[in-house]
Order: sequence, then structure tokens, then C-alpha cells
Amino acid sequence: MMTYIARTVKYPEEAKENGIGGRVYLSFVVERDGSLSDIRVLRSAHQLLDREAIRVVKTMPKWTPGEQNGEPCRVKYTLPFTFKLAKLGFLHHRYPLQYLRDHAVDGAVMVRAIFLSQAIGYNGADRRGAVP
Repeated sequence: MMTYIARTVKYPEEAKENGIGGRVYLSFVVERDGSLSDIRVLRSAHQLLDREAIRVVKTMPKWTPGEQNGEPCRVKYTLPFTFKLAKLGFLHHRYPLQYLRDHAVDGAVMVRAIFLSQAIGYNGADRRGAVP
């Protein structure tokens, strides 16, 4: 799921231009067949960011449904989306610039690169290559 989100989220251009960021919380129901329904914004950061988070959830492939007593069941799920514009002045001290040039299409991708590298424990020891 996180890989799909990382590849699909596009920071809205208007939000980028105006320095808009924040965290959007969505809730939705995973149906018995794995489809998603009842997508709602629980906490809004900005209308532009809300729309992007909803778009990503609506385009997700089917999930594995919940199970109760061996039978598929509906499950309510809450998912946070963080939109944050990164500044290269901070990034270049911690991450290889070539990696950022090759992979950072926009601020959202840079933030995902930071999050993923921290999650896997990348400490910047190999600054010659890309983040593994």
C-alpha cells in the first residue's frame, strides 16, 4: 500500500506554488470484496490536498478484506496523508544530490524519499550512490 501511495501521490501544483502543506486524514471502508467505499475526510489540511488524497484512495487496487470467523467482513480504516514541501538546503546535507535530482520530481517525492530512508535506517554512509 505505501509503495502504491508513494508512486501515485502528486503534490498539487497550486498548493506547491502557495506553500500549502499539512496532514489529511481519510477514512474508508474495505468491503467484503476488497473494494473501497465511504471515503471521507476526517481532518482537512486544505481543499487541494484533500482532493489529492481522495483521488489516490479512489484509484487504489482492491485490498484484502478483513476476516471474522473465517468469513470476509467490512473493515473501517483511517489513513493519514502528509503533504510537506522540502527545502533543498536541508536535504543536501543528508542525501546524495544525484539521487534527489534523479528521483525528486516534486516536493512530495522528496518527502517520501526522506521518510523511506529513515524508515529503513539509511544513514548516508554511501553518499556516492542512490538510497538502497
